[in-house]
Amino acid sequence: MSLPSSSHIAAAFGGASGYDAHAGLQQQVADDLLRRLERFSCTRVAQALEIGCGTGYLSRRLATLHPEAHHLFSDLSAIMVDRCRRRLREQGRQERGRFSYLAMDGERSALRRGQLDLITSSMAMQWFHDPPAAVNRLAALLSPAGVLAAATLGEGTFQEWRSVCKEAGVSCGTPHYPSLTRWRDALEENLCWRECSVQEQPISITYSSRRAFLTAVKGVGAGTPDLNHQPVSVSRMRALLAAGDAPFRVTWRVLFLIARRE
Repeated sequence: MSLPSSSHIAAAFGGASGYDAHAGLQQQVADDLLRRLERFSCTRVAQALEIGCGTGYLSRRLATLHPEAHHLFSDLSAIMVDRCRRRLREQGRQERGRFSYLAMDGERSALRRGQLDLITSSMAMQWFHDPPAAVNRLAALLSPAGVLAAATLGEGTFQEWRSVCKEAGVSCGTPHYPSLTRWRDALEENLCWRECSVQEQPISITYSSRRAFLTAVKGVGAGTPDLNHQPVSVSRMRALLAAGDAPFRVTWRVLFLIARRE
C-alpha cells in the first residue's frame, strides 16, 4: 500500500472540525462493533485501550459497557484526543482516575506488554501501513484471554468513485485499503489467538451528488489521498463533479475483526 504518512493523516483528522455532522456511518459502525463485542463475551476488563477515539462517540459507550475498567482513549491526532476529553467531560463522564487520554500512533504503541484486557478500534486501522506487524504488536499488549475488537475499511471501498475517475481518465486519490484476506491472514499467522474472526459488512449510502460524497469523506478527515495520487486540475474536477448532480450511491466495505488471546 502507499498510504499517506501518519503526520498527514493526523493533520487531516485534526482539521475535521465538523466531524460529527458527517459521521453518521462512523457512528453506525461503532454501534455494530459494540453489539458484536457484547456477544463475544469479554472476561473481566480492568484495563482497556481505544485506538482512534475521535470525538468520543464509541468511548462513552465503552465506558458504560465496562464501568469498572480504566480506559485509555487514544488517537493519532492530539486535537481529536482533546475533543474526546471535552465531550466526555461535558456529558459528565470525566471520572477521576478511570479515564486517561493519549495522542499516539496505535500502529506503533509503546505501552507495556500484556497489560490490556481489551483493545478496541473503530474506523481507524485502515490507515495502518503494515497490518500483520500491527496485529502482532497489539496482540503482545493483551493479557491472557484479552480481546481485540476492531472495525475497519476493506478492499473495494468507494469502488463506484474509482470507476467514475477511471472513466474520466483521472487519478483516484482513495487509498487501497487492506483486503479481508490480508487481515484474516494477519490474525491467523499469529498463533497466540484462542479464537479469531474477520467478517465483511458492505454498507451502501446514497449521497445527493458526487460532490456531496466527497464533502462527507473530507468532513470526517478521510480525504487524505494515496501517496501515488496525481492531483487533478481544478477545472477537470469541477467538470467531473458537475456531471454527477444525480444521486450517487457508494459502498463502504466494513470489516469487523474480533480475536481472543490464549
